[in-house]
Amino acid sequence: MDASLKNLTPLDRQLVTWILSAFPLDAPQTLPNPADNVTWRALLERSTLQGTNPLLYLALETRSFVNVPAFVVETLRDIYRRSALSNATAHRELEIICAHLTAQALEAIVLKGAALSKWLYPQAAMRPFNDLDLLIQPADRPAVSAILNQCDYTETNFATTDFHNAFYCETLFTRAQLPRQSVDLHWHLLNAQFYRRRIKPEWFWERTQLATLGSAAFRLFDPTAQFAHLALHLSVHHGNIPRLIQLYDIALLIHKHGDTIDWEAVARYVQDAGLAHPVYYALERTCAAWQIASSPRILTLFRPRVWHISQRLTFQFFIATHREGAVLSDALDLPGARNKLRYVLRHLFPDPAYMRQRYTLASGAFLPYYYLKRLAASAWKFARSVWSAFLH
Repeated sequence: MDASLKNLTPLDRQLVTWILSAFPLDAPQTLPNPADNVTWRALLERSTLQGTNPLLYLALETRSFVNVPAFVVETLRDIYRRSALSNATAHRELEIICAHLTAQALEAIVLKGAALSKWLYPQAAMRPFNDLDLLIQPADRPAVSAILNQCDYTETNFATTDFHNAFYCETLFTRAQLPRQSVDLHWHLLNAQFYRRRIKPEWFWERTQLATLGSAAFRLFDPTAQFAHLALHLSVHHGNIPRLIQLYDIALLIHKHGDTIDWEAVARYVQDAGLAHPVYYALERTCAAWQIASSPRILTLFRPRVWHISQRLTFQFFIATHREGAVLSDALDLPGARNKLRYVLRHLFPDPAYMRQRYTLASGAFLPYYYLKRLAASAWKFARSVWSAFLH
């Protein structure tokens, strides 16, 4: 089997066939054979895991739900309606936040699902998402945080402020009262230290465009930067188990905007930055999963030209079944022995507040036991991750 297809199950292939039969991205597709109720239940579970329920519902609707059991139609219709309501509520919140940012002359770029569902998909409900992801300039973090606080959002962060500022590039804001919503505030594009140090944020900031959202406008990446970000995010953050909806984001982007993507510019950027392999990996799997016939020229542009051992080993951790070893690769890429040690120790021994929340502890009396338990579990997970990367 093609390595790019190894994560796809027979149920995944049925999902792809159903969706492509209604929304072809390349060559027209034939309909799958009728399935029994047991298969349909398994298909629903798999579609939920892959994030494709709204797409599947609309695909079946275009076929008038022929040979589809009533319980499947009712389940998917309910999911689609909830997705439409959730997305509309989230976009209304985003409109309010963007209006506040504009009023204070602050720039932010809307990332991932919140942007794609409005700009890329024919209907916003087709692309479910949870958080509102915003990319800001690092210097604007206090001002943007103040705006979110004014909108009743509270920062949720179990790491101490100095550690978080030194080693992370995002933080989560949540709101407890209705309508409940989360805002993931980013001041860099990737969490992983190894890849973050190789990304030039200004390259992405120079490639944005405006879109409207109700009475407000928001900024998002143009197709060239959008492709680079989606490919990098998928490989680095979800490379071990890429979901079909994430691959479909890239497939739909190529289908709708492939002619406007500056392939040479993005290939030159990722090759020079040492990011070609994650992008090539994402492109290869997108084409295989969603049956896009990408031109050999484009694939050749992103095939890694330089393959250092550090890049090879690091990427193996990120696409392995178990990814815990990536913490070590991040630590080794940090400058200075003190930073390396501090980073590893904090992952092995997190703040007590995190430990109490993670293990639902009412008091700190049992913290030593749970720290030892975590240390033993971490050693096992790291060994498993190394073996998983080796096998991959």
